[in-house]
Amino acid sequence: DTAVNVTKYPPGADVRATGVLSAVYDEDDSLHIVWVEPLYSSGDARSECYISHWSKATGIDQVADGTYNFDDTYLTNPARTYNLNDPFIGVHDGTADGTRKGYLYVVYNQYGPGTSDASVQKQANGEIYINASTNGGNTWGNPINLTNSPTPGCDTNNCDSDVIPSCAERVNDTIHILYLNDKSAGSVLDNKGGPSLNPFFYYKYPAYKP
Repeated sequence: DTAVNVTKYPPGADVRATGVLSAVYDEDDSLHIVWVEPLYSSGDARSECYISHWSKATGIDQVADGTYNFDDTYLTNPARTYNLNDPFIGVHDGTADGTRKGYLYVVYNQYGPGTSDASVQKQANGEIYINASTNGGNTWGNPINLTNSPTPGCDTNNCDSDVIPSCAERVNDTIHILYLNDKSAGSVLDNKGGPSLNPFFYYKYPAYKP
């Protein structure tokens, strides 16, 4: 089969697509894709970004806006992460009374805005957000902070940095979410966090109308 370019960014566009994406077919067999869309300056990716959605029917629409000024190292070093990360999409299967059939839900990780919720190593603590669409992704509601777990000034083993979310592709009146609760914000691989035993949490959130 021939590959299809769904983004079709023009030369010199301010945004590009990353490889961080997920996709789902809805009940009408229409494909929906979400991805992180970072801004670029002089060819370099920036922390500022969007989460975007595409379907054949709607084209590209914005799920979440992460174009605020933020850096996980208090601007002392170049940013190493996007403000928004790891979008994952699910679709309501029309169970119960069927009123939410085809609703789309996207969960993702967000850092900032602001720099107060960070570890003593100056690494940001993440939160898990969700947003929803009632019309196949043509428009989206206001994002909701699901975890809301700030731990400013935390040290190794005491942080609540919520990252790497995913959700079940089928929503049956409950959105089934999994995410990592990083007890030491940052990554031990680049000396920005200590080693810690990090639990994965299962989170049940009711399917809702935005």
